[in-house]
Amino acid sequence: MFCCSVAAIIASTLDGTRLPHEFVDRIYSETAGNPFFVLETIKLLIEDGTLKQERGSWSLTQSLERVSIPGRVHDVVTRRLSRVSATDREVLEIGASEGMVFHSDTIATCQRLAVRSSCRMSVIVLMS
Repeated sequence: MFCCSVAAIIASTLDGTRLPHEFVDRIYSETAGNPFFVLETIKLLIEDGTLKQERGSWSLTQSLERVSIPGRVHDVVTRRLSRVSATDREVLEIGASEGMVFHSDTIATCQRLAVRSSCRMSVIVLMS
C-alpha cells in the first residue's frame, strides 16, 4: 500500500515518530502520495506550528479536522516562501534564474546591479 511509504517519509522526517493513522491517511489523500509534496507539507506543518516536538516526540497541536493542508505542491511552496525575508527571497530568485546550481559571485553581481539601478532611479525621481 502506498500509504505505507507516506508513513515512512513522515516517520523519517520526524525522527522516527509515528503519528496517528488518520493523519497519515489525510496526508496521503491530500498529496496523492507524491514524496516531494509529502515532505514539503510536513515541513510547512512544522513551520506553522501544527506539528511540534516535545520531549523528543512529535505531535499535532490541533485536531486533525483543523489541520490546513494546501491542495497543490505550488501552494505549499508559496506558503513556505512567504515566510522568507525579502533579502533571502531575492537571493533565491537570482539563484533560481541560474539553475540547479548557482554561485555566490553571480548573486553578488546581480545584487550590485540592482543597487546601481535603484540608485539611478532615485536620482531620476529626485531630478524630476
